[in-house]
Amino acid sequence: MDAKQNFRIGIDARLAGQEHAGIGRYSENLIRRLIPFALNKKGEKIALVLFFATPQQARDVLGDYFDNSQLQIIITKIKHYGLKEQLLLPKFYKAAKLDLLYVPHWNVPLAYRGKLAITIHDLLWYEQKGLHATTLKPWQYYLKYLAHQKVSQQAVKKALVIFVPTQTVKDTVLKYYPMVKDKIIISKEGIANSYERALQQKIETKTKIKKQFIYTGSLYPHKNLKLVIQSLKKLPKYKL
Repeated sequence: MDAKQNFRIGIDARLAGQEHAGIGRYSENLIRRLIPFALNKKGEKIALVLFFATPQQARDVLGDYFDNSQLQIIITKIKHYGLKEQLLLPKFYKAAKLDLLYVPHWNVPLAYRGKLAITIHDLLWYEQKGLHATTLKPWQYYLKYLAHQKVSQQAVKKALVIFVPTQTVKDTVLKYYPMVKDKIIISKEGIANSYERALQQKIETKTKIKKQFIYTGSLYPHKNLKLVIQSLKKLPKYKL
């Protein structure tokens, strides 16, 4: 590639931001840390193309980077998991002339044909299935389950690289898709600077850290919080 030519990396940022819980926080922090790397890259230039759902979301996630002329911000107004995501989003990706698309989840449009990298945070939908693992009506659940399975299956097969946060998730992915062994990379998830500072302050002031379990997921049945509560019976000194 010509050193003067930009290598265009697209990032699906429609789930970025704290209103989208875990994946939102993950996406927001990843984007904020990738931007300085891309802007300061010497030699081969990297152009980041960020796809957001609304201008306000872009402002909230990017902060001071929102007005940076080296970033290309594209507002799609297409919500995740919907039919429009499958039918209309590929047109936005194609128009952006990307060299690589990164999606921080499995929801890649079936019609997308470009080079792809994804993150699989877990496959709980594969492991925890059935009406006991949902708050949806039966017909909604089974329709959503089939769609989820088809889309995630294609995303895993198409991706050049699959990032996973833990060895456990890697093992789960390989359980269902053993053929993708050579393209999985374990990329452990970090913690925000604010949490690091709070923990360091406790250490420096020698504050006794209580015996606690901290649950950070959403309160959905398939998250299996019931198991955590049952486990506490055997650990009376711990609090949830």
